[in-house]
Amino acid sequence: MYEAFFGQKEKPFRISPDPRFLYLAPQHQEVLSKCHYMITYKVGPVYVFGPIGSGKTSIARRIYQELSDESASPVVLLSSPDLKSPNAFLRTLMSEFGVKTERSYDRSLSNFSKFLLHEFEAGRTPVLLLDEAQHLRRPILEVIKFLLNYETNTQKLLQIVLFGQNELASNIDRYPELKSRMFPTALAALSAAETLPARRM
Repeated sequence: MYEAFFGQKEKPFRISPDPRFLYLAPQHQEVLSKCHYMITYKVGPVYVFGPIGSGKTSIARRIYQELSDESASPVVLLSSPDLKSPNAFLRTLMSEFGVKTERSYDRSLSNFSKFLLHEFEAGRTPVLLLDEAQHLRRPILEVIKFLLNYETNTQKLLQIVLFGQNELASNIDRYPELKSRMFPTALAALSAAETLPARRM
């Protein structure tokens, strides 16, 4: 009832972040631009980390929404992928991309490899966005590292962007073989200056 009383079109104060209302402070614009650049030019994987409430999920959803609307390449957004085994992670990933899974991990991986090659030949590069990636366990990170091996001399066949709390950066720091293949970018809590209204000229 209060929507009509206050002249509102939608219910305010929802818990889930809505990418339509993402406030792009300079740091958010920088992270968004960097992710878009890496994905568009197939430069390589990115991991975005920051404290709770710094806007990681909103940016992930904004990128997913924009790529889904503008790109012919398949895009998948997985949230809180706290899966117990590499096989469970791979099967979930393949299911989201619409790739046939097998009982055997190796055969599933073979199917996914053929899918990536087919997409590359069609001029498309699948994009995987993983939110709450601080929950990814070492065996899952090893799968991600393996998937990064699918590449040509100039580009990755699968673009990956990880979003997570600061623990994500710590987890990747402890895995130098993966860290050396990824580009980090950080978010922080809004500063006092970033919360001030924009000045009109």
